[in-house]
Amino acid sequence: MLLLHHAFFYASRRRLFVPHHHPPQPPTSPTTTTTTATAFLRRSLQHYFTLSAAQFCSGSSSAERTSPQIPVSSCSSSEAGESGGAVRYQNSRLRSGLHVPPLSEFLRENQQNQTNDDLMYVVPPDDFDDNDDGSLDIQQQQLLQRQQHQQLKHTYEESNPLDDSTTDVSASSERTTRKVFVETYGCQMNVADTEVVSSLLSQSGYAFADDLDQAEVVLVNTCAIRDNAEQKVWQRLREFRAIQNTQRRKMTVGVLGCMAERLKQELVEAKLADVVAGPDAYRDLPRLLSLAAARQPAINVQLSMDETYANVEPLRLNSNGVTAFVSITRGCNNMCSYCIVPYTRGRERSRNVHSILDEIRQLADKGYKEVTLLGQNVNSYNDEDSASQDSGAGSLTPGFSSLSKTYRRKGVHFDELLSRIARAFPEMRVRFTSPHPKDFPRSLLEMIAEHPNIARSLHLPAQSGNDEVLSRMRRGYTRQSYLELIASVRAIIPGCAISSDFISGFCGETEEQHADTLSLMDIVKYDMAYMFAYSKRDKTHAARHFQDDVPPEVKQRRLQEVIDRFRLHARSLSECELGSRHLVLVEGPSKRHPESHLSGRTDTNKRVNFKNTKVPALDSDGTLVDIKPGDYVECVVEWASPASMGVTVVGRNTLQRYSQGLRVGHEILNFV
Repeated sequence: MLLLHHAFFYASRRRLFVPHHHPPQPPTSPTTTTTTATAFLRRSLQHYFTLSAAQFCSGSSSAERTSPQIPVSSCSSSEAGESGGAVRYQNSRLRSGLHVPPLSEFLRENQQNQTNDDLMYVVPPDDFDDNDDGSLDIQQQQLLQRQQHQQLKHTYEESNPLDDSTTDVSASSERTTRKVFVETYGCQMNVADTEVVSSLLSQSGYAFADDLDQAEVVLVNTCAIRDNAEQKVWQRLREFRAIQNTQRRKMTVGVLGCMAERLKQELVEAKLADVVAGPDAYRDLPRLLSLAAARQPAINVQLSMDETYANVEPLRLNSNGVTAFVSITRGCNNMCSYCIVPYTRGRERSRNVHSILDEIRQLADKGYKEVTLLGQNVNSYNDEDSASQDSGAGSLTPGFSSLSKTYRRKGVHFDELLSRIARAFPEMRVRFTSPHPKDFPRSLLEMIAEHPNIARSLHLPAQSGNDEVLSRMRRGYTRQSYLELIASVRAIIPGCAISSDFISGFCGETEEQHADTLSLMDIVKYDMAYMFAYSKRDKTHAARHFQDDVPPEVKQRRLQEVIDRFRLHARSLSECELGSRHLVLVEGPSKRHPESHLSGRTDTNKRVNFKNTKVPALDSDGTLVDIKPGDYVECVVEWASPASMGVTVVGRNTLQRYSQGLRVGHEILNFV
């Protein structure tokens, strides 16, 4: 029976792991739809009966409700057989040791998996406007990706041949006591993802090491937005391999996130990672780590159309207990020509509004006082599943355009979500990043001005100040429309701090176009800016259509000029802060003087340091009280620099009481 068992597996193995993909399809006619549905049903029934036969061969009955423990290869789910979801469903059942379900349940779940297969290879959404004949490039890219996946599987199987004595992969369902150490690189989204990963591993019994020396598993959550970020990770992976070789330590190394998604082939060939998991594969980590422990290949870089980890409560191991990140969207539909994010994080999808409110409610119950809503394009949020009869379509900033038309769909849009949070948690300060300037309609700006607990600090990435460069970047706006948005922000939200992103040396940028960026900075005078030289990313529109023709030394010189211009205006803005009054949220001890000083941030996102002394309780009877993390304190600025400010604390206050005082003051001034 055991020989028959293995004969079945190896006979079916070739069919199980034929890479597949779904090329862009023309609009389907009723006949085509019927034919597709019939083929889907036929394939599903074939795999269902195959699965049932496997269970019968293993000698287990339906009463036992277990399926055979067939050793299977660990190729990613994107390398499933030509039937797509049916094979993935079958493999997951065989791996996990679950029973063969009733036929109706199998077909229902298999149909859902079939639907989710459409994003195995990222292409622009169907409702994109793309007039640059990019469809041919996308098809060529898909063909290349299929070849890469085939090579990936072949490389893994050569490096890690299967044998009959290999540990049963069903052990992934068992709890473990191994210690894991996670390093995080990149944006706030990666920090939030690390908290999700920590939660999922904790549920599987993993403990967390305080440092690398204690770790049996090391996971690196990576960023692929620029080459410099990737080079840091490559260096770190070589250090891990050196530790394994010199100390003869059995240490499993895993690469997670965007770099895992983008460079899966290179990571496999370099043999520096035992586990490779993309941003949408974190639920699969316990199984992948078990495969790696059994010296089997462990990779899953399949992107998802619906994964948001909405039902995973993040484990905030390094939290200060005052501020927290809350992810509300994943992926991006903007397809800016320079950006790799749509190819590493997939299509845009939004969390259910109720799951977001529940998570923030739990944070408020634990004493948190600030949440930052996260997403690659956070203000394009649209929960279509929670749409009601009163829900309307979204709208763009006047003068802006978008390649994607998803904003037109009815649902709970970002302004409504933000309003619900602000009303439900009046003492919770709310921030959000990273937005796109196209998604700031007037209704959103007015809503922010209406609620005092929504921070007066907006990130408006410009990237360039020249229309031709903005067009090549596919940003969807002009210099003039961007400046009109800035004017609207300052008119509707007085005193709002504005930050931005800039890329120096983009493809074809001339000295005159670079000068336009500097002049834009002179007009806006940003409070904060993130400035980088252009870094070519494979697969992007810019990499396929433009020449990276600005020499590196020119890029660096222009970047330095942008940095110098920002610093010039930041100093003048700091001088204007002297004598101003702010409400500061205390986050914890100061880094420079932790014994005697506290640190926090203003509503405008400025770092503040002050001496830790007793202050009057303005929110009660005025008695002297100690200041602790999570308190709001009213402060007057004594000195200021672009990096931080020194203040004198007037007293402890509440967010709502402070805002009411400001309103009374404005009314008196207006009356006078």
